[in-house]
Amino acid sequence: MAFHMAGANRYAARITITKHLPIKYSKMIGSYKAYRRSKISTKEDAHSISISIAANDATALRASLNSVMRDIHVIESTGRLAVRSTRKGRNVRGNRL
Repeated sequence: MAFHMAGANRYAARITITKHLPIKYSKMIGSYKAYRRSKISTKEDAHSISISIAANDATALRASLNSVMRDIHVIESTGRLAVRSTRKGRNVRGNRL
């Protein structure tokens, strides 16, 4: 994760994450979300996802980082549950395959 000030009163962060699940993270993170004080954009390839956040102030940057990290946590947790369930011969709802 890298932080820097991008111009006058402009803050930015870039997060690069190695993908562990064969899914499209960018569709779930909300690619190109724009808020009044910040903007989130994503770039994804087969092995990693890079998330860029630009914000007008530190508080907006922190709020956007929290939002992105919450989305990533949900994606990873749901993916692990799905993988664990299919290994036991069950679908995500617990029914036998």
